[in-house]
This record gives sequence, C-alpha cells and structure tokens, in this order.
Amino acid sequence: MVRISLIILLCAVFLFADDVPDEGSLYWGGRLSLLAGSAWNDKSVKGVFSPTYKYIEESNMVKNSDLGFEVGALCWYRFNRFIGLEGETNIRITGFTLENRIYNRPLDGEQDAENDVSFHVWNFNTPLLVRVMPTRSIYVEAGAQFNLNLGGSIENEDDSFDVDIEKVGWGLAFGAGALSYLPRQRLLWSAGTRVAIDMTRIEKEGIVEIRKGSAYRESSPLKLFNIQLNGSFYF
Repeated sequence: MVRISLIILLCAVFLFADDVPDEGSLYWGGRLSLLAGSAWNDKSVKGVFSPTYKYIEESNMVKNSDLGFEVGALCWYRFNRFIGLEGETNIRITGFTLENRIYNRPLDGEQDAENDVSFHVWNFNTPLLVRVMPTRSIYVEAGAQFNLNLGGSIENEDDSFDVDIEKVGWGLAFGAGALSYLPRQRLLWSAGTRVAIDMTRIEKEGIVEIRKGSAYRESSPLKLFNIQLNGSFYF
C-alpha cells in the first residue's frame, strides 16, 4: 500500500503540473479515500475458550490489514501562497483481519476452524490540518484528528458480535499530495496520500465475548491506523 501511494503521488506531481493561483482565500469541497486499515499497540491478550476453562492462551490480535473507505466534506482556508488550514468532516469504515489462533480455538470435541475473522469500526472523524505548499502544485500537511466512534463489530462466517468501543478519541494525521487548477471551471483538484494514527484505544477495558456463552477474551489495548489514497475537489 505504501509503494502504491508513493507511485500515485509521483504521477500526480507530473500530471498536475499547472500553476495553482496565489490567492483564493477560502475553498469548500469534498473528498473520497481508499484506505488500508490495521492497528498498533497490539499487545497479547488472554482468552478462555470453553465452559470448563480447558484452553487459556495469550495471543496478539491483528493478522492482516483490510480495505476500507472514507468520504466527507472539507473547508480549506489559504492564508497566503505558502500556508493554509484545512478542516474536514468524514465518515470512515475501516478494519483488519484478526489472528485465527485466539478466535478459532475449538471447544471440547470440535475440530480446529480456519474461518477468517474481521474487526470493523465505523466513525465520524474531524481532522484539522496545517497545509504547507513549498511549490504551487505540491503540498504537505499535518495535524490532529478527532474521532466519534459510532460502532464496531467482530464477524466470521458463523457469527457477529458488537464491540464495546470507546466513543470518543483522537489521533494524528500527516500526508502529502499534488494540486491542479482548472480556471475555466473554477475548480481545484488534488490527489495525495495520508497516514492517520489513532492515539486512543478502540476497545473499552473489560471482557469480550467471542463465542456466545462459551468463549471470552480480555479486551485489547490496540489502536487503529490507516494509510489512505485521497482524491479531493474544491470550489
């Protein structure tokens, strides 16, 4: 995903080589992102896997990243040619694949399962980013992101469980991209890449049910992060 992001960014630099105006002050617009979601701070958690407590094992949670998307509205205020401030309101759906060892441990008399298990989270997020333009068509950005987590679920082929998540959180975001201005249409386009790193754990502390009435685990302190490919338009 990182290599793809860099290739798209380089292509955008050459494609969007025309000048962006020095003045413009305030732009409104929208954005769409494809993202690869995963998690960090993935510490081992302990699980209990049968009513008789036959299996107790510690395991990390994250196995692989998973695709998600983000869509929203934005406002970009340019103080001058070189620096501006962008605020966004987005809805994001992201997730990752969980480690099979802790989620597919069999009960007494059952055989090992190899079903994929997915962790999904959907939220509203509001990034506030300082954007610097070293040239007229290239920008770099960094700032804070505030999250309102609406819900989460853990799913496999046989079952689905709601996740007791922290409702409010925050994170960091940074990225880079390229701009193109179309004077006749008075539209500004951009393409870029961004990394968003949550600094608040996603699961509340406590016990999480992973098989109804028979299998449980400790909640994990893991925190989400994602790598995004962004497309935005301004008017």
